[in-house]
Amino acid sequence: MASDAKTNEFKINWYIETFAAQAISYCINRGGHTLIPASFSYHRPAGLAEALRILSDHGDDARVLAGGHSLIPMMKMRMANIPHLIDLQDIPDLAQISLEGNRVVIGAMVTQAQLINDQTLASAAPLMKEAALQIADPQVRYMGTSGAMWRTEIPQMTCPVSCNVLMQISP
Repeated sequence: MASDAKTNEFKINWYIETFAAQAISYCINRGGHTLIPASFSYHRPAGLAEALRILSDHGDDARVLAGGHSLIPMMKMRMANIPHLIDLQDIPDLAQISLEGNRVVIGAMVTQAQLINDQTLASAAPLMKEAALQIADPQVRYMGTSGAMWRTEIPQMTCPVSCNVLMQISP
């Protein structure tokens, strides 16, 4: 098990170093531009209905922001040009874990720390806690969201296979 942890740590460090090198190269090749995102409209809806309306109004020009660990750096490097950014931080309904019958419902804004510490989830799906412990480091877990774990292009931030398997199991 210790060997697996070292292998995973090596892989994560390799991805981070590779990503950083690509970012630096990208900036140099663009003439040494600073890491400042292109201009964008910032939206911070207070409810899910408002967030959905903004998404509908702006279509493909809008992206949602949860924890921001992958999107913000991409915007700063101008590898992602997003005209409308929708911050989900003020939507409390998306930051809840609940048990509905034999289904566990995890909101997109639930942090990885919540996944680890929630007693309802621990009793209903103990493997989820163990899987969440394998993601990132403790500092990132307090901002990294469950939505990003299942929907990100950065391998070290994705949910382990066990999370995805749990999502496919139905009684």
